[in-house]
Amino acid sequence: MKIPALRALISAIDEGSLRAAARRIGVSQPALTKMIRELEQELAAPLLVRSTTGVTPTAQGKVLYERAGLALRELAGAAVAVHVLIDPPIAPDWRCASWPARPRRSGSWAGA
Repeated sequence: MKIPALRALISAIDEGSLRAAARRIGVSQPALTKMIRELEQELAAPLLVRSTTGVTPTAQGKVLYERAGLALRELAGAAVAVHVLIDPPIAPDWRCASWPARPRRSGSWAGA
């Protein structure tokens, strides 16, 4: 299964329309339809019920929708974790002008 095809399926189900889903992910409607048909062929199962009013997921489509969503969120989390290792977030500079160097004698912080 290809990630763009999973995104296409998720968008189609979310939007309820192949045209709107194609617009949402920035591909042509024929390209989106092809991606979803290839998923259906790979899984040997219909994923969407197509009608003149839009699309709805089949039982198999609902299962893949849920699992694909989880997988894509996990992949996004993995990408974030890798990027944090490459470019760790910068710790705040506690010596900036808006923060005092030490508490006041009363124990409260200045600047409030």
